[in-house]
Amino acid sequence: MYLAQIEPAIRASDNHTYTGAVEWLEKARTLFARLEQEDTFDELVRDIRERHRAKRNLIKRLDQRGWPRSALVPAASKGARTTSTSSSSTKRL
Repeated sequence: MYLAQIEPAIRASDNHTYTGAVEWLEKARTLFARLEQEDTFDELVRDIRERHRAKRNLIKRLDQRGWPRSALVPAASKGARTTSTSSSSTKRL
């Protein structure tokens, strides 16, 4: 039910409805947590970020909640870690 309210609020593209969408997301987050499905909520937020990345005010509100960023960001970080790990391994040899 909450999820059905989120997309129309985002599509309206104004700050008032973005606030409403984030409130609906907060309610959904609570339910996902009760069901021990936090990863599913994280995927939902990442999907919203990806599909609506041009909506800066919406993204800002998601950031203020500390909700997950796009899947592209962690992948870049993992690549950086892998590179540094490789250099460390090379130094040990």
